[in-house]
This record gives sequence, structure tokens and C-alpha cells, in this order.
Amino acid sequence: MRYSLLLGITVCVVTAFSAAAQASYQEDFEGAQTSFQLLDLDINFRVTRHERTQDVVRSGRGAETIAFEGTSGTKLMFGAAVPHSTVISDLKPSLWVKGERPGAQIVVRIVFPRFTDANGIPATMLLGGSTYQQAGRWQQLTMGDLKADVERRTAALRAQYGPEFDPREAYVDIVGLNLYAGPGLTEYWFDDLELTGQLTPQGEKSTVSVSLRSGSPRMEEIGTPPVSVVSRDGNLLLVDNQPLAHRVIDYHGEPLPLLRQLGFNAIRINRKPDEALLYDLQRNGMTFIAPPPPQGTLDGAYQRLLAWQIPTSERAEDFPDFALTADDVRRADQGANRPILAAPTNSLYEHSRFADIILHNVPMIGGSSAPAELSGEIEKRSLFCSQTTAHWSVIETDYPDETRRQLQALSSLPQISAAIEADQMQQQLFLAASGGARGFIYTSRSSLADERPVNEYRRAALELANRRLALVEPWIAAADQLTSIPTVNPTIQATLLSTPTAKLLIVVRSVPGDQFTVAPPYASALEIQVPGIPTDSEPYLLHSSGLQQMQHSRRSGGMRLVLHDQSRVALIVLTQDPIVLRDMRRRIEENGRRITELQYEIAQQTLELARDVTAQLRGGDQVANTQIASAWGDLREAQRGLEVGSIALAEKKVNAAMNSLEQVQRLQWERTIAQYYSPLTNPLTISYDLLPLALQLQSRLAIMEPSANRLAGGDMEDLTFLLATGWRQTEHPSPGVKLLCELTSTDVKDGNYALHLGVFPENELTPVLAGAAPLKIDSGVVDVQPGQLLLIRGWVKVRSKTTPGKNALLIYDSLGGKRLGLHLPAIDQWQEFSLIRAADQPGTMRLTFEMTGFAEATLDDVTVELYEQRRRQSRPTPQIDNEAYIDDAWLR
Repeated sequence: MRYSLLLGITVCVVTAFSAAAQASYQEDFEGAQTSFQLLDLDINFRVTRHERTQDVVRSGRGAETIAFEGTSGTKLMFGAAVPHSTVISDLKPSLWVKGERPGAQIVVRIVFPRFTDANGIPATMLLGGSTYQQAGRWQQLTMGDLKADVERRTAALRAQYGPEFDPREAYVDIVGLNLYAGPGLTEYWFDDLELTGQLTPQGEKSTVSVSLRSGSPRMEEIGTPPVSVVSRDGNLLLVDNQPLAHRVIDYHGEPLPLLRQLGFNAIRINRKPDEALLYDLQRNGMTFIAPPPPQGTLDGAYQRLLAWQIPTSERAEDFPDFALTADDVRRADQGANRPILAAPTNSLYEHSRFADIILHNVPMIGGSSAPAELSGEIEKRSLFCSQTTAHWSVIETDYPDETRRQLQALSSLPQISAAIEADQMQQQLFLAASGGARGFIYTSRSSLADERPVNEYRRAALELANRRLALVEPWIAAADQLTSIPTVNPTIQATLLSTPTAKLLIVVRSVPGDQFTVAPPYASALEIQVPGIPTDSEPYLLHSSGLQQMQHSRRSGGMRLVLHDQSRVALIVLTQDPIVLRDMRRRIEENGRRITELQYEIAQQTLELARDVTAQLRGGDQVANTQIASAWGDLREAQRGLEVGSIALAEKKVNAAMNSLEQVQRLQWERTIAQYYSPLTNPLTISYDLLPLALQLQSRLAIMEPSANRLAGGDMEDLTFLLATGWRQTEHPSPGVKLLCELTSTDVKDGNYALHLGVFPENELTPVLAGAAPLKIDSGVVDVQPGQLLLIRGWVKVRSKTTPGKNALLIYDSLGGKRLGLHLPAIDQWQEFSLIRAADQPGTMRLTFEMTGFAEATLDDVTVELYEQRRRQSRPTPQIDNEAYIDDAWLR
């Protein structure tokens, strides 16, 4: 009986305390009087609208909106007074926000009544919480543990105000927002401001104070959350407990709102972020990748760190240094346990034992590897990694520095403007995703804020690719199964990504040469047999204008789909879940119109480029001019469709225009490269917009002729002479792999000997090759001077019993680099290869031959010649006899 009485008293006390702790205050913005008032700012601004509205509301009948135009800066703070609420862990301020752009951040003002100035005014501090990220949608912004936040900052406050500073009895009196999201026009709507877990300070009544004193808070007072915003769930990397398809861009000082608008949620930097950058990252809801600090502790500057990137080396002997650094980072960061990212070129398994994320850099643009090889290469490399490793991919947005230098040297121009096509960007992105990549680092070598025309195109191409990725982000971020779907057409790659409630089919079209200039898609319909689809699932094609049900039938082997869409990348959702369909419709509503606008913008720029290049190549090309005129007409209709809100019509006409323009570009590119062994023979043909420069180089070479051979030992006749003139062999042996390097006399192109290379599996269980080439041959050097043009030639035969037709030998030079090298397939016949290169500085040039597959290769008659001005040779006057004879050859 006594126990029961005590239990009853205890329950009453706990119930009473819980009721007090869970008391709440809510502002529903239903009245006519606005609540938000200006708190603080560091920008020039003009409010164009501040009122209660019934047009855009989350609940009830009203909301509040503020629209303004502002200059560059960091803060424009508005706040609403709330009942004084004691700072305790249970206090949870929140506010629902909707805006046209991400970046707004919730803030609260903390008042310290036990510490006042000479006028009796208590000290205050502003704390920042979550950041608005879902442009166009209502999002609830919240604060973390306020009590813990204040306790962590007590030491800094005492350093500011003195040791007598007393943080006890602190309370919240204002909930507000930092509305600044970048220069220009911005508008936000607010609804349902709420305080849960509210306790009124002792001796006060629960009334609302209207004193909004502007205290000019320092930037650092609006701090980042004290704990890491990044966490892990198996292979998933979560930000604020949400799985994301991580889209990271190399940072060159661009305004973060610009990068956020382009679809990026993280940046990569090579240093510790300063206070201003850290503040901007938090305000824009972004994270960053950076190398670990060389020494010292990991302080609060790394609270928004997404991953540590530890540099790797191409030399296998440097791996122990990487492993030691990774161990040091683990120990220093054991509390947050943030992932380590590495981008190794060799020793994949060893690196994956120390790194959580392996970044695969598989070049696709402007090289000899066809786009279709990208996803397979990532899958192959993944086989060599630990099963617990996450896989990311590099996405290129511009050409590498080595390629750019060679293009400038060949064209004799100080700067080259060559853009990676928007379709090439999407091919890279979705082929990488089809290979298993769940995060993407976009390499960028210049600022995206630069206003050059090539960057205007690059921004549109990047935003288009990222918005299309955003349509299917749930599968890219968290698919638990990936299945390659066979197709009858080798130019089509289909991959199925599965989650428990739905499946995503990614269909990518690519043909050889797309890495230089994309070809127009085929017009015929495509049939795909997809296994393992539940009987009640339906297929939907994602268009900018909405979800389109697809023609299909069910068979014993699965669902047979008929795809009539001719897009470079088709995205098909297969589901019966109404929640998934509702989410897809919402994503299309948020992104569809903008995707079509970007496609229209890109088509307009492509039209201008085609006109310009056609005029320089052959202005009288009737076929090209007709196609360009047709594209112009389609774009006029697309513009009218956008003006009247017909997204479907605009999308259809933009696709028709791009089809015509791609026919022009591909035809002109194929005419230009017809005279070369490969497009890489003349690197000025690797991009459509460089074709006029390629023709200029052809004109220069027409009045020149190659000199005598400058490469010693290229005739492969004497091993001693080869070694004496600097030829070297490098091996990277692997278990189960045999290597061969010898001079052979049995199969030669000219003379008595040729160089014979081989990489062979010891048995059928030998794994595929990945990482560094198992066998590499470097030639002797050739001296070069700035401005010299070189012609590199030779004969090669490549054959393979295990992988005929697959790339097996890579030939490149030190001027153009590996990207501009020739990747030769095994076709078992002699081929003459050639490369035209230019020297941009004094030094030396050497050739490299790398075996990249299980095959044999024979090399002979390799030469390096310098182009020189053609000399006219005087000929003797022919003798003329009685029957006057004229030598036609002499006249010529």
C-alpha cells in the first residue's frame, strides 16, 4: 500500500514536470500585422514586399513574406519576438520556410540576464541552426541542443566579456532568419513558428517582448553546429541524417549561392576553410572535402567536412606514406569518424583497406577510350576494392591542363576556349552512376563565375546534368542493388538500380566518337527486356513535362519495354508505390520547366556555334545551312511553347533542333578527321568548336615537310643500342600474370628485328587487369624547342587470344600526355600510327608504350621528325632535241 502511494505521487510529479517541459508557443501568421522586424545586416538592400499573405501558405489561412533586392554581403536578419523561454535541452524552436533559392538560415537570440552593461542591458548572442535547401518547397528549419550550444561557447564568451561573465538563466527572446542567399532579388515565405519544450524564466509571465534591439553580432556568433553534420550508415554517407547523391565541385572562390543554384551540395578545397567560407557553407547547406591539416588538432573549422581527401601517388612504393597518414587521421578524428577519400591509380585493394571512398578517375572526354567503356571500367576497378568501400567518380567539366597546353601550342594561341558538350556531361554522369558511383567530384580548373562565353555554356550544361540527376536522386544515393540489363544494340547501355519500393532503369546511348563530338541518336525504337519486375509495377518515362506511361508487355523473362524516346539519357521508373509516384511528380514539378529552359539555352548556343564553324569551314555547305535553318525554326517554336507554358511542346522542339545541329556537327567533324589515323593524331579535332583551328594547322603543314628522324633506336635492330640511347622497361608484376619483352625476328615490319611485348594470364583464374600498366616501355628522348611541330610515326601489330578487339596497347608522348594517347585494339595486323605534336617550351620529348590488357604487341620503325619549311630544289634544265620534248613532271 505504501509502495503504491509513493508510485502515485511520483507519477503525478513526473506528469506535472513533463507538462511544463512540453508547453509550446506557436505563431500561425493569421492576422494582418507582420511579425518580423529587421535585426542586423551588412548589405545594401531594398524591401519590395513585406506583408501577410494568403496566396502561399503551409497551413491555415495566412503566412508572412519578405521580398528584397540586395547587394553582396553575408547577412540580412529579420526576427520575431517570442515569449522568453529558458535555454534547456528540450527547447526546440522551429519555423517553416519556403523560398525561390536556398540559403536562408534560422537564428535565435540568446539573452544572458546575469551579465549587463553599464546601462543595464544584458549581453546577447545569436546562434544559427539548419539552413534552407529545398528551393520551391516548404522546409522546417530547426535548432539543435541550445543548452549544449551555449555551454560550448561559454569559454569564448568569457574571453570576449571577461571572467565575470555568467551564462546562467539564459533565455531565448527572438526567433529569426538570416535571409541573405546571394545578391539580387530574393523572396521567402514563413509559416508556423513554434517553440516546443518551453519553460518561462522564473518570476516572468509568458508574454511576448517586442524589444528587438540590434546588437551587431559578430559573424562567428552565428556558429556552425558544434558536432559534425556528416554521419554514416554502412556505405551511405549522410548529411543531416539524409542520404544524398553527393555533387562536389572544385572551388575557385565562386559565390556559394551560384554553386548551389547549379546543383552542387559540396565543394572541394585544398586548405582549411576560413571563417567566412565556413559561415557561407553553413548558410547554403553545403559541405566540403579537404586534405587533413599537416599538424595540429581538428577544430570547429571542420564541422561541415564531408570527407578527408588524402593524396595518393602513382608509385606503388609510396603507399606506406598514405597508410600512415590515414591512420593518423583516424586517431585524430575518432569522435566524428568522417570518411577518408582516396583516388589511387594502383594498389586499389590496399588503398581501399584504409580509405572509405575510392574516387575513380576514368577519362572519357577527348581521349581514345569510347564512352561506353566508362561504366565497365568503374565496375572492373570496384572488383579490386574492399566490399565495404563506397565508390565515387570524377566528372570532367573542362579539359585537363596538359591537353589545354598542347592545344594552345598547336594553334599558336595564348588561350583556347573549348567546351565539353552538355550531352557529353550527361553521358559521363549517368554512365558513372550505371557503374556504381554514388558520389561525383566535378573537376574544374577555372572559376564558374567567370563571364566568358565558354563558362556561360558550362554553367548551363552543369545545371542541366545536376537537375536531371536530382530527378532520380533517391536511387543514385541509396540503391541497394545494381543490375546490368543486356540489349541487342551495342550502343545502348541499360542499368537497373533497385530500392525496396521502386526500380530505376538508366538507358544511355553512345557511339564511338561521342567523346569528341556526339552523334545524333538513332530514330528507331528500342526494346528492352527487364527481369525481376513485380507484376503490379508500371513503367514511367521521366520527361520534363511529366511522367509518361510506357508501352510494355509482360513475358516469362520479365517486362518488355518499348522506348521511343531518343534522348541521350532516358530515365525510367518502375513502381506500383503511389508515394514514389507522388515524389517523382513533385521532383518534375520543381525541375521540369528549368530543365527545358536550360535545354533551350544550350540549343541556342549550339546553333550560334554551328553557324560560326560552318562559315569558317565551308560557308557554301548547303546541307549544313539547311539543317541549321531547320533548327532555327524549331527553336522559335520551342520559345513560343515556353512563353505559353507548354513544356511538352518546348521539349519536343528543342530535341528536334538539337538533332539537326548534331547532324551538322558530326558530319563536319567526320570530314575533318577523315585524313588522319585517329582524331588524336591532330588534337585540334577533339572538339567541334576547334575544327577551324584544325584546318589552319593543316594549311601550315601543307607548306612544310618532315625532317630526318630524331629518335635513336626506333628501328628496333640492336638491344645494346636501345639501352645506350635511353630506352627503358618498367614492370608492375601481378600474381598469375606473365610478362614478355624481347627483340624478335619472326614477325617484323622492316629490317631484321622488331620489339615484341606481351602480357599473358597464367591460367583462366587470373583476374582482369586494373591499376598501373603491368608493362611499360619508355623511349629515348628527343630535344625540342618552343614552337617546333613534330610528327611521330611508327608501325604496330596488336593481337590477343583472350580479348580480341579490346584495347590492349596505349601509345602516348610526354608533350600531349596520356589523355591524347592512342589506345589500340587487338586486331592482329600491322597498322601505321601517327601523332602531330607541338613543343611549348625548351626541353625533351619521349614516347611511352603501355600494355593495358592481356595481349601481344610488336613495334617497329618508330620515328620522330620535326616539321621544317619545304625547300624548293633547283632542277637542271632538260635537254631539248629536234623534236621538242617537255617534261611534264618538271613543269609540275
